[in-house]
Amino acid sequence: MTSSLVLSSTFVAIVLTHLVEIVLWAVVYERLDLLHGFDASFDFSIGAYTCNSPAGIQLPADWKRLGQLESLAGLLLVGLSTAFLFLALRKMFEMRHPETVSDPRSGFKS
Repeated sequence: MTSSLVLSSTFVAIVLTHLVEIVLWAVVYERLDLLHGFDASFDFSIGAYTCNSPAGIQLPADWKRLGQLESLAGLLLVGLSTAFLFLALRKMFEMRHPETVSDPRSGFKS
């Protein structure tokens, strides 16, 4: 399997994982009857998860903290995904160019 295919597959898997989490949050909002239907719940959820609040869609005042919690979770998980992608890129680069791998004991290139 080529490295670009591995990287592309990893990226798609990460995006799908985030999408599943967004849908789960939307289902929670819908089941708690906090918003009007699944479409509004999904729109709110994707906005909260990406810290980009959708205009005109708000949770009831008593549930506002739940939306803020989703924003915090989304921010942390997107950051974690970014770190994972950089690690995958670094490992792929090291596999292609082993001469650039540094010796962890010396801090210098070997």
